[in-house]
Order: sequence, then C-alpha cells, then structure tokens
Amino acid sequence: MKNYKTTKEYFNLDDDDLLDLLEIGLTKEESLLSDEGKEVVYFDDEKELKDEKHEFMEYIKSKGYAIKATLLTINERIAYVLD
Repeated sequence: MKNYKTTKEYFNLDDDDLLDLLEIGLTKEESLLSDEGKEVVYFDDEKELKDEKHEFMEYIKSKGYAIKATLLTINERIAYVLD
C-alpha cells in the first residue's frame, strides 16, 4: 500500500480519540474530516481507487476541486479531502 499520511498524524490524535463515537452517529475521525467544510471522498482500498481513478479525477475537474490531503483512515480506507 502507498505510504499515505494517517489521520492520526493529520489531526495529532490517537486511535482512541479518533474512534470515539459521537451522538450524531459518526466517529470523531469522520466528523473531523467533514468539519473542515471540505468534501471527503473515501475509497475502501487501493484496488477500488485504481478502478475508479478516472471517474474520480473527472469529478474533481468538473467541480473545480483540488486535492487538499490524501489520508489513510484508522480502518485503512483512503480519504481524499477536496477543496
């Protein structure tokens, strides 16, 4: 797997903090990613990313987004934070 920055590094929090389940039904990790006001697109693994890369890049282009960060979540999904 590619060497992605982890959400632990990105938010400077440990696994327990990031896995806290909030009343809104999200983990703190998911909430923090969304709270930045940015769109976040998740891929389950490298294979899914590879299979959907063309469509994903077209989507980014059509919306005028740039990739702010590419992160590996605690459950090893790949999260693209778009700006």
